[in-house]
Amino acid sequence: MIITLAQQKGGVGKSTASIVLSQFFSFIKKYKVLAIDMDPQSNMTTTLLKQNSINSLKQVVLENTPLSDLIQHTSIQGLDIIPSNISMEELESYLISIADGPYKLKDIIEDYSLQKKYDIIILDTPPHLGRLTVSSLVASDYVIIPLENKVFAADGLSKLFDTISVTVKRFNKDLKILGAFINKYESRTIISRDIINAYMKSIPHLLFNTKIRFNIRIEECIAEKDILFTYDSKSYGATDFAALGDEILNKLTEHGQLIPMPSSLS
Repeated sequence: MIITLAQQKGGVGKSTASIVLSQFFSFIKKYKVLAIDMDPQSNMTTTLLKQNSINSLKQVVLENTPLSDLIQHTSIQGLDIIPSNISMEELESYLISIADGPYKLKDIIEDYSLQKKYDIIILDTPPHLGRLTVSSLVASDYVIIPLENKVFAADGLSKLFDTISVTVKRFNKDLKILGAFINKYESRTIISRDIINAYMKSIPHLLFNTKIRFNIRIEECIAEKDILFTYDSKSYGATDFAALGDEILNKLTEHGQLIPMPSSLS
């Protein structure tokens, strides 16, 4: 199945969540996972590959480079990545200019049978609702929304919901919101508790039970380009993301998406 993490606001930890969940599903659960970096900032790429990439989907779409030349193995067995770099901004401009732009990523995934080659595909998107994000939503089965518990963090949420609604209506009637989770949670502050209560009143049906507590070990791990579950397996960050990963898998099962046995074990 294909899952996009999307949020139009920057700084909510979307890329970090995409990275760690990709690590969890592959390293811990032993699924065969493909991470697709749709963000020109390429944080997922530089973390999982531990280097910058000279190629991106721009070469596939605009220069007819075979996708097989682009997919790279990471240091984690079972986790591959389609990398990104700043040239993705050029791709976004191109996708805006053509009529079938929203479908390009979906077509690539289908043409190369990526859903048959991987158990789970995770897409990290830019921190805005442009054509790269829309293309990701069009190609996906589900969207997961990271939420930050800060003042004004919920302001742009209605615009994201509008974008998802339009995507469902015009491009992908099967797209569903799998859920939203609170990131960088600090239970000791009154404002954090107030914001959580506001989310629980406005979108109670979408909230995952798991909250990702603020934990400096997460930021350290990303900076070191390491695997959170070996960097500090007992940290709040590792235990919270493991709980969220399990909750995601359970919710997928509730949606009728039976998770196959990991490819490495089948």
